[in-house]
Order: sequence, then C-alpha cells, then structure tokens
Amino acid sequence: MKKILKVFLVCMFMMFLTSCSNEKEISLPKDVNRISNVCYLGKNIYGIDIAPIPKGTFPKRNYKLINLKGNIISKEDIIYIDKECSFLDNGAVSVLNKDKKSMLISKDGKVIDDRYTIYSYLGNGVFAVSKNFKTGYCNSKGEDIVPPIDFMSICNVQKGDKFPYKNNEGKLGFIDTKGKTVIPFVFDGIGKYSKDANFISASKDKKWGLINKDGKTIIPFKFSWLFPCEDGNFIVELNNKCGLIDKNSKVIIPFEFDLILEIKKGTYKVLLIDKFNCNKLYGVMDNRGKTIVKPFEAFKIDYADNKNIVSNAVDDMGNSLEYTKMMHQLLDTNRKELTPDFYEEITYYKDDLFRVKNNNKYGFINRSGKVVIPVKFNNFLEFNDNFCIVDLNGKYGILDKSGHYKINPKYEDIKYLCKNSFAVKLNNKWGIVDSCDKLIKPIEYDDISSIESHIECKYNVLMKKGQKGILLKI
Repeated sequence: MKKILKVFLVCMFMMFLTSCSNEKEISLPKDVNRISNVCYLGKNIYGIDIAPIPKGTFPKRNYKLINLKGNIISKEDIIYIDKECSFLDNGAVSVLNKDKKSMLISKDGKVIDDRYTIYSYLGNGVFAVSKNFKTGYCNSKGEDIVPPIDFMSICNVQKGDKFPYKNNEGKLGFIDTKGKTVIPFVFDGIGKYSKDANFISASKDKKWGLINKDGKTIIPFKFSWLFPCEDGNFIVELNNKCGLIDKNSKVIIPFEFDLILEIKKGTYKVLLIDKFNCNKLYGVMDNRGKTIVKPFEAFKIDYADNKNIVSNAVDDMGNSLEYTKMMHQLLDTNRKELTPDFYEEITYYKDDLFRVKNNNKYGFINRSGKVVIPVKFNNFLEFNDNFCIVDLNGKYGILDKSGHYKINPKYEDIKYLCKNSFAVKLNNKWGIVDSCDKLIKPIEYDDISSIESHIECKYNVLMKKGQKGILLKI
C-alpha cells in the first residue's frame, strides 16, 4: 500500500512539475494594454505588438520589446522587426521605429547602428545595408564589411556565407562574411538564385549562364537571358526564341516559343506570336516537355497543371470574352468547362482545392469544379492543419476540408495558434479550444496570441489577463 501511495505521489509531483514548465507567469508593463502579435527574439526577449488590428486593413504595428522580468528593454516605438534575425544567433536585431528610421539594436535595447535606411539579415552575422540607392554589408556590431556600391549591382542577395559585390573596375564577384574575395570579380551581372540556392545566374560579355556557389560554370555563357525555376530547371532565350533546359544543358522544351513563363512548379505557359495576324497563341507544357494544352488562339491562361486550367471566360470556340475580363472558369486540359458559374477569382490553393471569390465572398471548389465550401464567407480562407477559420456575417467558426463545420459560427473571432489549438473570442474575452470546441483554457483572458519564432522557443502562446502575462506551451 505504501509503495502504491509513493508511486502515486511521485506521479502527481511529476505532473505538477510538467505543468509548471509548460507555463510561466510574467508581469506586463502598463504600456502593454493589448496583444496583437508576439515574436521571440532570443535571450528571453519578446517583441509584443500592442497596436489594434482593424478587420480588413493592413495592421500598423507597435512593438514593445520586453524580457521575462516584464521590463521594456528599448525606448523606441518599433513598427517593424526583422524576424529572421535574433539576439541568439548574431547579437543584433534589425528594427524600424515609428519615424521609419532603421537601426540595429542589442539585447539591452541599445542602438548599435542607424546609418542606413535598410538592414536585411542574411545569416552568419551579416546584414545587407542600403542608403541613397547604394548597397553594402555590415556585421552585427554595425561595422562595415565592405562600403556600399550602386544598388542594382547586388540587388539579388541570398542568405548564406557568400555575397555578391562589385570591384572598382565594375566587375562582380563574391565575398565572404569578412569581406574576403571567394569568387573572382569576372562577371558583368548577377541574377537570380536557384530554388535550392546552389546555383546563381550570371552574365559575361552580355551572355548569361549558370555558376555554382564556388563560381564554377555549370551552364555555358551563351544565352540572352537565363531564369531559374521552382523545379530546378531554367528558362533561357537563344536566338530570340525561348526554351527550357536542365542544369546539364539538356533541352526539355525546344527553342520554338516567343515566351515561356512558369505557372507553378513543373508547369509552364508557352506563347507563340503569329506575326502576320498579330495573334497570341497560348499553350501549356510540363517539365518533361509534354504538351498539356496545345497553343490556342486567344486562350488566356491564368493557371494550369496536368489536370486543370484556370482561364478567362471563353466562348464555344475557346476565345476569351472581352466583356467578362474579370470572370474566370475552371477547365480540364481538353478545355472542357467544369464550373457552370463564373468566378471573379480562381486560385489554386493546395491538396486539389481552388479558392474562389465572388462579390467579396470566398469559398473552395475541387478539381471537378464541385463546390466544397460555399462562396459565402467574408474572410480570405486559409487551411491550417486541415481546418479553416470562416467568418459568416461577423460570426466565426471552423470548417474541415470536406466543408463540414467542426465549430459552428458563434464566436466573435478565432485565431489559429498551433496544431489543433485555436484562440476564440466570446463576450470580448479570449480562451483556447481544440478543433472540436473543447476548452483548453477558459474564456477569461483579455488577449491571446501565438508566438512567432524561427529559433527554438520554450513557449508558443502568450495570454494576457490584466497586467499579467502567461507564457504557455501547448
């Protein structure tokens, strides 16, 4: 009996310790009268946005930086925080104050540097800095790595440990985090990085090619232009015709088209121009070179993949109806109409769903054109963990992907927090429920917000009750 009691007490004690470690109470400064957004910046410092967010408008931020003691560490009224940087990995954070002045600040809230109009974090303690149409690099101490040069020369900068720069002779190369040359200054232009950031388009003698991160030539410099695509291939122009090639220069889509545009990963819109009749012929091809839709006169394509096309409304001959420019329909790849009704917008979302809009109302249809979620909701619909928050005449609920209500519209507001957890507002108070409307935290708080962070953070939710803050791990 004593052993059973001992085991029970140990279990209860462990549960108590676990619950304590999942929550932490802090005092909030009197300036923090609401919580609209929270981000974690490392070193136990949080950025708390106290600005109201009116529905249907772009929010005007007003961040206060506080520590776990509830002290405001910066006197600046901050309207923007570069959340890609943190005090943890580089010792400085880039912010913009209410006077729209950019600066680097330390974990003590002190201004490290404010000489530039833009500080953009690139990783490894390096910031791209800009002022007066010139761009350079500085470190987290505010020390220049190299002085700024003309903006357009290094406007395409990728996070990493090598950065484009121009020398005094006007040639471009790459430097490291200390300003040392790591790829020689032999290029006339630096273009777009590939999706995986392993390759960079560059030009020599007015011809474009592809190099890797070590500066080795991967695709020869012989094209009028070269554009990296989402699927790892490259749209190029040669002798005034466009084609698609892979990194080994193998031709996927032949050089027969006047223009090629990537619609989505693996799908391309191709254009032929009939120079005698001035007609534009649009078609669709995939990244294997297979024709999905043959070029067709006046066929306006907004989206396409190997199953569906979204286009402007067309007549029986497949020609766009000019008087219905804003009306769209869903077709199959044979141009068969799948939607009996036209929509102002049709956008592929994910998981075989298309978001549609009519008269400022939103819904979803599937690949067959069938309405899954009726076009009657006021808010721009997004799915999180297969659940969608909806606003029906000012009342909020939650739908699943089949269009069934998990929570009927009854709340004043709902915010997604994390997997299977939502903040709900009722009678001007907030609580937390799961997707089945089961209470996780009672509806008694003044504000609740998820905590954004690109670094490890012990907590993922902040709740406010009076001037008390509760950091919570769900």
